[in-house]
This record gives sequence, structure tokens and C-alpha cells, in this order.
Amino acid sequence: MFTRSLVVIGVLLVGITTGYGHQSVVVVPLGDDAKSIQNVITVAKSGGDFTRLSNALNSISGASATNPYLVVVGPGIFDEFDPGPLTVPSYVHVTGSGQETTVIRSNEAGSDNLNRTAAAIELSVYSKLSNLTIKLFTFDDNDHVIGVYIPPRAFDTQTPAKLQNVEIDTASFPLLTNIGVYDDGGDTEIIGSRLFVQKTGALGTTLYGVFITGSDTVIDGTDITARSTTDGTTYGVYQVLQNNNTTVIRNSTIFTGSTVRGTHTGVRNLDFNDNLFITNSRVEGVQNSVRGDMVISHSTLVGAVHTDGTQKCFGVIDGGDEDTATELANDCS
Repeated sequence: MFTRSLVVIGVLLVGITTGYGHQSVVVVPLGDDAKSIQNVITVAKSGGDFTRLSNALNSISGASATNPYLVVVGPGIFDEFDPGPLTVPSYVHVTGSGQETTVIRSNEAGSDNLNRTAAAIELSVYSKLSNLTIKLFTFDDNDHVIGVYIPPRAFDTQTPAKLQNVEIDTASFPLLTNIGVYDDGGDTEIIGSRLFVQKTGALGTTLYGVFITGSDTVIDGTDITARSTTDGTTYGVYQVLQNNNTTVIRNSTIFTGSTVRGTHTGVRNLDFNDNLFITNSRVEGVQNSVRGDMVISHSTLVGAVHTDGTQKCFGVIDGGDEDTATELANDCS
């Protein structure tokens, strides 16, 4: 009896999901004898173009709509401990080998200002991050820490940044704020990802899974957890100063809570207009599932609906008790 095997030597096969859910495979050569592919840069523990993602990104020049770059990061743990954010330039797609297979670690994020200087990674317009894990574990006495920061778009015609199949895990000791993703007007898409934001000791810290301001943000197929081990305040998704912008949450799961006390809300809209939409999702908050103006459809809420603001519910289930789950009225009461 013969066994037939296929052996692939010196290449890395990378699966990339397009915006329409189609799967593509990029064959990336590795090793000294491999022929280079134009504008494809590899990061690997050995055999790649670089051993650090920061060096790979710094090597890129002239990226444009007609000259895009793909940075492929192989399996392993890659430490990026330099001060300041790791910036993904426009027209650059950084993709790993899968969540928990490719891990980017940072411990230098932290700032007195709630902006890019507090971030581990910054995404530019026309950039994308996919198929990897980001672990932020700074324990310095910083006021703020941010996993991924997306700055404002200068023009509406610019393509927003995208996170797809990305895991962000921030277990930090900030004095004031810990944020998984801060969309500061970048109109970001967060697709098929997992955000886990945890406070590990400081009293009074506020946690945000996603913090949104002035942005048309889409959160789709994503799990968001904001959990405190002491007191403080947690939000799964928090939006403010949206003006005419809209947040859409669909096919997602959101949980906020604490092992002790504090204030915990699944989704909070600080604007007084119904520019936040939740559909086909589960939202749970130890104190409040939702608070503020929003439209919710075909979803499950666990936790009280706060009376601050106007909520509209269509096919929404109160999931606090599975045995007695009931459909909420159109005013979410």
C-alpha cells in the first residue's frame, strides 16, 4: 500500500478573505532561495524578509492605489516594545496566519492624551489588518491605553480602514481609560473579530470595547467583552459626538461586567438621536444592556434598558431569564 503526500517546501500559504467573504490564497515564498514577489513583504521568526513587523512597515515607501503592499506575518509571537504606535500606512494590508497563531505583543502603549500616542497600532485610511492577535499588556502608570487607533478621514471618498478576523486583548493597568478600538472619525469596519478589554487593578478606570466619535462605524460578526476585576465603568460600544454619522452593530455579541461592583453598560449612545442601530445581536450589561437613543431589531438584551434616551425595539427578546424570555414592546419596555 502506497501513501501519496504533497510536500510544499519554502512557501507560506496565506488565506485572505475579501470584503465579500470570498477566500483567496496567496503563496508567499520563504527562504534565501525564494524569488521575491513584488510588494509582498514577509515577517517570520526565521526565513522571512524581516523578523519584526515594525521593520517591515518602515521599509515601505511609495504605497498607493496603483502600488499597494501586502505584509504577511507568519506564526509566532512578535514583540513590538518600542514607544509610540505601530502605524500601518495607507494602501498596506497586514495579514497574519490566524488569531492566536500570529500574536503581536505591545507593552509600551500609554499616554497622558487620549489619542494615537496611547495606541499600540494605528491604522491609516486604505489600510487593513487581518488574521492575527494583538496583546497589549502595559502595566505602567499611564492615563490611557488603546489597542488600535483609527484617525479621522480627511475626505469621505477615502476608503476606511478595516479590521477583519482580528483579536485584540488589552489587560492593562491604566489610571483612566482602557480602549480596545478607538474609531476617531475613521469610519472603520470591524468584521469577524474579538475584542477583550480588561482592567486588572486600578480603581476608577473606564473600559471601552469600541469607542466611537464622528464616525460611520460598522461592527459585524464581532465578540466584544469589557470586564473589570475591581470597580469602575465598562462599555461594550460607546459613541459620542456623532453628528450625522451612524453606528451599525449586527451579528455580534457584547458583554460588560465586573467581578465586584461598578457601572456596566453594553451599548451607550451619548448623542440624542437614533443614529445607532443594533440587529441580530446579543447585548448584555450587568447594570444596563443599552442606554441612549437607538433602534434595535431581532436581538436579545440582557440587563435593564436605561430610561435615558429613546429606544425602538422590533422583535427584541428580554433574555435575562431564559425560562421566561419575553418580547419587548416597541418602546423596549
